[in-house]
Amino acid sequence: MESDKYPKASFAGKIIEQVDLQTDGSYAVRAKGKIIIHGVEQERIIKSQVVVAGKRIHISSTFTVPLSEHNITIPRIVYQKIAEEITVNIEADLKPEG
Repeated sequence: MESDKYPKASFAGKIIEQVDLQTDGSYAVRAKGKIIIHGVEQERIIKSQVVVAGKRIHISSTFTVPLSEHNITIPRIVYQKIAEEITVNIEADLKPEG
Protein backbone atom coordinates (compact mmCIF):
# COMPACT_ATOMS: atom_id res chain seq x y z
CA MET A 1 0.00 0.00 0.00
CA GLU A 2 3.05 2.27 0.29
CA SER A 3 1.63 3.66 3.52
CA ASP A 4 4.74 5.81 4.04
CA LYS A 5 3.92 7.65 0.80
CA TYR A 6 0.10 7.44 1.18
CA PRO A 7 -0.53 7.33 4.97
CA LYS A 8 -4.21 8.31 4.84
CA ALA A 9 -7.38 7.22 3.12
CA SER A 10 -10.63 9.17 3.21
CA PHE A 11 -14.31 8.87 2.40
CA ALA A 12 -16.70 11.78 1.99
CA GLY A 13 -20.32 11.10 1.26
CA LYS A 14 -23.94 11.23 2.34
CA ILE A 15 -26.36 8.65 3.68
CA ILE A 16 -28.82 7.71 0.94
CA GLU A 17 -31.69 6.58 3.19
CA GLN A 18 -33.81 8.87 5.33
CA VAL A 19 -32.67 8.31 8.93
CA ASP A 20 -33.75 10.25 12.02
CA LEU A 21 -30.49 10.53 13.96
CA GLN A 22 -32.44 12.02 16.89
CA THR A 23 -34.26 8.70 17.49
CA ASP A 24 -32.50 5.83 19.27
CA GLY A 25 -32.19 2.68 17.21
CA SER A 26 -30.10 0.64 14.81
CA TYR A 27 -30.25 1.49 11.13
CA ALA A 28 -28.84 -0.28 8.04
CA VAL A 29 -27.84 2.49 5.66
CA ARG A 30 -25.86 3.10 2.50
CA ALA A 31 -23.53 6.04 2.04
CA LYS A 32 -22.71 7.30 -1.45
CA GLY A 33 -19.55 9.28 -1.92
CA LYS A 34 -15.93 9.38 -2.94
CA ILE A 35 -13.20 7.25 -1.40
CA ILE A 36 -9.56 8.18 -1.82
CA ILE A 37 -6.97 5.45 -1.35
CA HIS A 38 -3.39 5.59 -2.60
CA GLY A 39 -4.13 9.02 -4.06
CA VAL A 40 -6.85 7.64 -6.38
CA GLU A 41 -10.47 8.77 -6.02
CA GLN A 42 -13.37 6.40 -6.76
CA GLU A 43 -17.10 6.83 -6.29
CA ARG A 44 -18.58 4.10 -4.07
CA ILE A 45 -21.73 3.11 -2.25
CA ILE A 46 -20.81 1.67 1.14
CA LYS A 47 -23.22 -0.25 3.36
CA SER A 48 -22.99 0.66 7.03
CA GLN A 49 -24.73 0.11 10.34
CA VAL A 50 -25.63 3.21 12.36
CA VAL A 51 -26.58 2.87 16.03
CA VAL A 52 -28.08 5.89 17.80
CA ALA A 53 -28.10 5.80 21.62
CA GLY A 54 -28.80 9.06 23.39
CA LYS A 55 -26.47 11.67 21.99
CA ARG A 56 -24.01 9.04 20.76
CA ILE A 57 -23.91 7.80 17.16
CA HIS A 58 -21.83 4.74 16.31
CA ILE A 59 -21.07 3.79 12.71
CA SER A 60 -19.60 0.47 11.60
CA SER A 61 -18.87 -0.90 8.17
CA THR A 62 -16.87 -3.60 6.43
CA PHE A 63 -16.24 -3.54 2.69
CA THR A 64 -13.65 -4.63 0.15
CA VAL A 65 -11.51 -2.50 -2.13
CA PRO A 66 -9.90 -4.00 -5.25
CA LEU A 67 -6.26 -2.88 -5.32
CA SER A 68 -6.41 -2.40 -9.10
CA GLU A 69 -9.08 0.33 -8.72
CA HIS A 70 -6.54 2.47 -6.87
CA ASN A 71 -3.47 1.73 -9.00
CA ILE A 72 -1.90 -0.39 -6.28
CA THR A 73 0.41 -2.99 -7.74
CA ILE A 74 1.58 -6.08 -5.92
CA PRO A 75 5.31 -6.74 -6.29
CA ARG A 76 5.89 -9.98 -8.20
CA ILE A 77 8.02 -11.43 -5.40
CA VAL A 78 5.07 -11.42 -2.94
CA TYR A 79 2.21 -11.67 -5.47
CA GLN A 80 0.91 -15.03 -4.21
CA LYS A 81 0.97 -13.89 -0.56
CA ILE A 82 -1.07 -10.70 -0.96
CA ALA A 83 -4.78 -10.56 -1.82
CA GLU A 84 -5.98 -8.58 -4.84
CA GLU A 85 -8.66 -7.01 -2.62
CA ILE A 86 -8.25 -5.49 0.81
CA THR A 87 -10.89 -5.63 3.50
CA VAL A 88 -11.60 -2.32 5.19
CA ASN A 89 -13.20 -2.26 8.66
CA ILE A 90 -14.51 1.01 10.06
CA GLU A 91 -15.70 1.76 13.60
CA ALA A 92 -16.48 5.39 14.38
CA ASP A 93 -18.16 7.18 17.29
CA LEU A 94 -19.66 10.61 16.69
CA LYS A 95 -20.57 13.01 19.43
CA PRO A 96 -22.15 16.45 19.36
CA GLU A 97 -19.97 19.55 19.36
CA GLY A 98 -19.73 21.59 22.48
